[in-house]
Amino acid sequence: MVIMNKTIKKSVAFVVMAFTFAITTINAQNRTTIVDEIVNINSQYDHNDDSPRNRRNNQPPRSKRNKPQKGLRRMTVDSVRLAPFKAMEYTIDGQKVRYRAAFTAPSSDAPIIVVYLYSKSGSGNDNLSQMSNRGIYSIYDYLSENKINALMLVPQCPSGRSWASNYENEDSSMGYNRYAKVLIDSCMSAMGADKTRVFIFGASMGTSGVWHMINDYPGFFAAAFCASGASRDCNPNSLLKTPVYSTIGSEEGERNKASFKSLIDWLNANGGDAKFETLEGLNHPEACNKAFTPERIEWVLCHSKSQNQSK
Repeated sequence: MVIMNKTIKKSVAFVVMAFTFAITTINAQNRTTIVDEIVNINSQYDHNDDSPRNRRNNQPPRSKRNKPQKGLRRMTVDSVRLAPFKAMEYTIDGQKVRYRAAFTAPSSDAPIIVVYLYSKSGSGNDNLSQMSNRGIYSIYDYLSENKINALMLVPQCPSGRSWASNYENEDSSMGYNRYAKVLIDSCMSAMGADKTRVFIFGASMGTSGVWHMINDYPGFFAAAFCASGASRDCNPNSLLKTPVYSTIGSEEGERNKASFKSLIDWLNANGGDAKFETLEGLNHPEACNKAFTPERIEWVLCHSKSQNQSK
């Protein structure tokens, strides 16, 4: 399978490539999620029944609206924020991988790749649930405001699976990460991306996926960010090859904080490049949403593989 027509010549303006990529599905016949439909469904659920959007669109109060189709979750995704993230699908070994893709500040330069793995609550097959985390939009805003040419990928892990493993078999080779990695590789190839600047972020279960990504593919990512998630069953020596920033809320338990800090201390003591920060007063959901500050995002994105290798 290919993501888009690979015969597009490099001389074609990158913005044209971006537009083509954004509106083209990996497998048109198998596409079941359409952006307009998702946005329309999502716009039904404003927190405030008398919000300006409801008045502007003549929406009835929430209690009087039609119930969503069976199987669709009520999401708190702002349709305006969602709009740049196009709904895409890619079939890998018979497995349909659903993801969102967005471009920021397109230019003629090779784009960087930024991947975001969301938590368990974002699992499903609607290609929408994974978009409710605030961190996604914090990263997108940082990239856009700083005019960084990037392709941002937000894959969705199916229900009953996890990034690092499946629930019946803890073998990491059974995790959904392997599909996400093929997706990343395909996008890099099709877009002529900067292979020295591929970054990965995650929250909660997504952070477990990030730890296992940098464990299973040492040195592939230029840097990683882990918000409130465990590195269970990872080999610390493999983690040494990737700079990583880890955060946890102060209300997530002393044992968790001690475990996270112990790993970061070990990485730094053995030649790694790692940072750890406790987010004071925050519980797990709050820490997952508020970890993605411009300063932390900047720390991650300032790295490159060539820089890492020269150290």
